[in-house]
Amino acid sequence: MKAVSLAVLAAVIFFRPVCSLAQASPAPAATAGPAQSIPKDTPTFSAPAGWTSEPVAMAMSGFTMLSLWRAPSSLSAGDNLGLGFVATPGGTSITDVAHVIDAAYLKLFGPGNPVASHAERLCGGTADGWYFENKVAFGALNVISEQTMILGPSDMFEATYTRTSSEKEDPAARSALDTLCVKPSASPA
Repeated sequence: MKAVSLAVLAAVIFFRPVCSLAQASPAPAATAGPAQSIPKDTPTFSAPAGWTSEPVAMAMSGFTMLSLWRAPSSLSAGDNLGLGFVATPGGTSITDVAHVIDAAYLKLFGPGNPVASHAERLCGGTADGWYFENKVAFGALNVISEQTMILGPSDMFEATYTRTSSEKEDPAARSALDTLCVKPSASPA
């Protein structure tokens, strides 16, 4: 349950500002059960060997969690990887989204809690993407969240590696973030 909570927490923090790019109406409430939407584009992501896929069905504020993986027992039980998406309006660039998220993080966490943010090549070095890393304290829980995001024509996909700050980074999990790809939906003939 701790792993699911960390993934959901990271996803909510990350996608709330991006959803404002896609919708002007108030965000829908979180739902339990089947996700509210399916992506128009198709993501691919390669979790490291030994990570266990778990069913997840969560939609919140325009964000839909598609997949969740737990770390092998040799790592912390709190380590997890997540894959989710949010619909994005046409003409949005990866840089546009990154600037919105950077500004939201600054407002949310303040200037004393810097966020690492930079362009990064994803999908085996074939696609433009963006990387974020932030350290967030929620009471006694200190979390490190590393995220990569990539845009398709209709959707933005995000892969997140979340762990407690007391755990060392798993290099295989970090490398997995860069496997994130998107296959655009087929256009009608």
